[in-house]
Amino acid sequence: MAPVQPRYVNAGSFLNIARQVFDMMDSDLNGSLDRDEILDGVKNNKKVKHFLKNCGHEDLQFLMEPERLEVSLKAIDEDGDGQVGLMEWEHAIRRALNRKLRACLLYTSDAADEGLG
Repeated sequence: MAPVQPRYVNAGSFLNIARQVFDMMDSDLNGSLDRDEILDGVKNNKKVKHFLKNCGHEDLQFLMEPERLEVSLKAIDEDGDGQVGLMEWEHAIRRALNRKLRACLLYTSDAADEGLG
């Protein structure tokens, strides 16, 4: 079976969509996400769900799973204030982007080694 090729990653587009998703969830427009805003976004917004499902970062993906939500929030909430601020969100997004880029590089390197690239 051939390895699954990771999708091309456009870093700028990924970061822009991540910011849009944050803004969609930030219903009170205070620049941070509390538990209820995240739950509402995951429950009621298809774009939020799609992004989180495919973002490549477990802590962000686990925001969609009620039994893992609290642990995930604690991992993303760097200052421990109970909310995910924009900078904390962006740090998690950059970690997700780095994972996606590494996966693409590894695939490209492996494909080149096998004469596929």
